Amino acid sequence: MEELTLYLEISIIGIALLLFVMTLFSYKLSKNPKVLILSLAFLIFSVKIIMLLASEYFESIDWFGTLNSLLIFDFIIVLIIYSSLIKK
Repeated sequence: MEELTLYLEISIIGIALLLFVMTLFSYKLSKNPKVLILSLAFLIFSVKIIMLLASEYFESIDWFGTLNSLLIFDFIIVLIIYSSLIKK
């Protein structure tokens, strides 16, 4: 695994988890359900990257055998973000 790839993946995990925590605090202050839905998207995104990193680091773990698995995660994340935007 390249060092740059590892650095970027760890950075993305950190930023996604930071955004998850920030949106949870924002929800606590505003009680807006849209923000709670958005925080779920950040959580799923960080879990996806953690799983991807683990499958690259530990060769025995193969959670993402195909590109379709990653695309399903991305599709779910986009649907969650979309639902947070259209929720009244």
